[in-house]
Amino acid sequence: MANPASLPFRYYLGIDQTGSIDPKRKKPRAFHCALAFREKSVWRLESGTLSEFTATSVSNFVSQTTHQKYRPDQLAILIDCVLGLPELFWTSHKVTPQMLWEVYRSTLSSPEWGREAAQVFFSKLWDSCPRVAKAPGLFPKRVCEIQAGASSVFQTYPFQKNIQTGTFRFWKEMTRDESKPWFKQWPFPQNAYGKASIPTVFETYPSLLWQELWGLPTRNRTRLLTAINQTFQKSQLTLRMNDRALLVKNADAADAATSALGGLLLQKQGMLTKNKKCHLGEGWIVGLK
Repeated sequence: MANPASLPFRYYLGIDQTGSIDPKRKKPRAFHCALAFREKSVWRLESGTLSEFTATSVSNFVSQTTHQKYRPDQLAILIDCVLGLPELFWTSHKVTPQMLWEVYRSTLSSPEWGREAAQVFFSKLWDSCPRVAKAPGLFPKRVCEIQAGASSVFQTYPFQKNIQTGTFRFWKEMTRDESKPWFKQWPFPQNAYGKASIPTVFETYPSLLWQELWGLPTRNRTRLLTAINQTFQKSQLTLRMNDRALLVKNADAADAATSALGGLLLQKQGMLTKNKKCHLGEGWIVGLK
């Protein structure tokens, strides 16, 4: 296993998806997030909220939470969001980061937020692809979604498994102020982004991490803290958590913490940035073997 001091990332930010609307603000509710970072020989986990997913909001949160100066390329961001489209959507195997970014930016054509706006957007996106067979209840999936048992971004039912609304919100916010990517998207090779000092973003599927990292077949929050402590003891890492009760009480906070800590543990195992052979336009779910 890698020595934590030699890891390419020093900060791991986990963000849980939500697309629900705050009726007072008429905008999406704040994201639950969690930041794992090193302070001398101890790793700390700080839970919080993020009003939006932009380069500025992320930078401010990390700086204000850690009170440390950091380089953007030292930050790994793990988000519960689909980052790619099924291979059928691409006419070439050589998909570039900018090609994907333009797809993400197409969400800006909709002035609305929420489930209905997301459903309309992805329905139009699906219809725009002549290579996809259209039939009620039939929707394309990426290879990683099939392997992980995850839902497709085109899937609208059942509502509790709807990743569509949250993904729509992520895509819209992260591209709103930027015409070019402000982060590297794994598993694209690092040289695809030149020498820019920018964060790296990974797609997570919290249910998978709960199983792979904590050994819990379901997201049973009453067992979460014990599972985290046992896993970190085995990994010979010292962890301090600022709000343990919140992780038991709030499902979104627990998922955000699992994503952040998952990034740290996977990196220590040499698995986080391991090269993955897949269609780059489809992307991949981190931690999926």
